[in-house]
Amino acid sequence: MDEFTLSYYNKIFQKALDEDYHIITLKEFFCDEYNKSHHILVNRIDVDLKIERLNYIYDIFKALGIKASIYLRLH
Repeated sequence: MDEFTLSYYNKIFQKALDEDYHIITLKEFFCDEYNKSHHILVNRIDVDLKIERLNYIYDIFKALGIKASIYLRLH
C-alpha cells in the first residue's frame, strides 16, 4: 500500500471518479439530493490539528471538480 500522502489522497478520489462514483457532501446525502442509480462516496473531511493542510486538500478537490463537508475541531 502507498504511504498516505496528498498525492495518494488525490489518487483515491481520482480512482472513485474513474469508477463512476458520484462524490457528494453530507448535506446532499441527508437531504436526499443525489441520484440513487449511481454509486456514491460521501465526502467528509475532519480537520483536527493542521488547518493549513486544508489548502492542499481544497486544491485537489478543485482540480477534480468535487465537493466535501468539512468539520473543524477546535481545541
